[in-house]
Amino acid sequence: MHEGRLDPGVSLITKPFEFSTLSERLRDLLDTRPASSVALVVEDEVLIQMLAVSNLEELGFQAETSASVAEAKNKLQLHNGAVSVVIVDVGLPDGKGDDLVRELRVIYPSLPLVVASGYDTAALREGLRNF
Repeated sequence: MHEGRLDPGVSLITKPFEFSTLSERLRDLLDTRPASSVALVVEDEVLIQMLAVSNLEELGFQAETSASVAEAKNKLQLHNGAVSVVIVDVGLPDGKGDDLVRELRVIYPSLPLVVASGYDTAALREGLRNF
């Protein structure tokens, strides 16, 4: 929120909320998304990649994976930035996922980014607070 206004494309559900409200809002978002939505999972653990891909495909996404920062950047270029969401792990073999998030936010300011990690939540929030 900026000066009491939501950024374009941002939905707000205030707490406490009913799970039915959350479910309806998610369904609305899924129904309005383009049919060929691409989700990029940046994760170096193969089993986690497989689980994420399975779940994303059930939601109707075309799921792509990359196991490194460099591979993620290459895949984004191959898709000409036409990716609906990027899910990023923090610990990657060739760099830090939070650095990738900062870089992606500059290049693709409206791209939805999800940080999925076992790292300390408070430290991650502080480090990514302006992104």
